[in-house]
Amino acid sequence: MEQLNYDPRRALRRILGTLFIAQSLYRAVIIITFTVGSILVVQMGDGNSRWTGVPSNLQLFGAALIAYPMRRLMDRIGRRNGLSLGF
Repeated sequence: MEQLNYDPRRALRRILGTLFIAQSLYRAVIIITFTVGSILVVQMGDGNSRWTGVPSNLQLFGAALIAYPMRRLMDRIGRRNGLSLGF
């Protein structure tokens, strides 16, 4: 019978690498969304930059509203499942 060669350090490096890549891509998308949202507001409006901060403030407000319910849900279903749901 063949024995499996399991190295926990290798598995940990793979998991951490995957998390690093996922978080990097997520942060890049957030930055792009905030930037493009502000540009679109100015272009869709009359060229006035008065409403530039509205999209980013709405995103921040939405994240703040969902943070507490997500914490409660993640306590129930686990962090991994909660992060998967959030992404």
